Amino acid sequence: MKIKRTKIDFLSERQRVRGTLFKPIKIKDKLPGVIFFHGMTSSEKGYLPIAERLAKHGICVMTLSIRGHGDSEGSFDKLKVPNGIKDGLNAYDFFVKHDFVDTNRIGLCGSSVGAVIVSLVSTQRRVESLILKAPAIYTRKMMTMTYSQTMLREDKMFKEIKNARETPALKAIAHFKGSLLAILSEKDNVIPPKMQELYLVNARKAFRKNKIIIKNANHSLAKKVWKEKFIKEMIKWFMATL
Repeated sequence: MKIKRTKIDFLSERQRVRGTLFKPIKIKDKLPGVIFFHGMTSSEKGYLPIAERLAKHGICVMTLSIRGHGDSEGSFDKLKVPNGIKDGLNAYDFFVKHDFVDTNRIGLCGSSVGAVIVSLVSTQRRVESLILKAPAIYTRKMMTMTYSQTMLREDKMFKEIKNARETPALKAIAHFKGSLLAILSEKDNVIPPKMQELYLVNARKAFRKNKIIIKNANHSLAKKVWKEKFIKEMIKWFMATL
């Protein structure tokens, strides 16, 4: 299937967010859509080849760099997770305005802090399917910290959380009624896997949920074989749930 790739941009709190839209060249009917949200200090760049592979299965896909990351506007030293959530809501609204996107079949994939973003977005927008990859958990206090402040204590901060179930993202996922897949790294060196599993525990209303553990993998899926496992499971999930 031939895919068209188009650079896109939209405003979020008066700053420009930049990304890429992938869609099949020939479209007869409305298609399901997926938006990818990256982790801290990352950008859309690593998701471009992943998005293109998914699009070849007949799904419209959008990647983006949240503000303060990649080519998007905004300062990494000033922006916070709530600003990323605003980016997520604005990305969703921009995406579903395209007439070839089926608004009843929208999926979101969030990695690390991106999982916090998609979980909160799912409480305010219609989302049929979610994938949380190595999902981070942020307390309310952590969400008042800038991205740069977060990175200074990242190695300790997540391990010090004692009230994970009371965090905004875990409270949000408790209301999610769609399909939920958690893809965890067995040897995550940033966020304890047991803490990540609380997303599934709290998602009591989910229509369908599953967990995939990538053996020996670290937080960033540094090895090609780990990334390939994530991609295959991601495609399989969205094909089955959208």
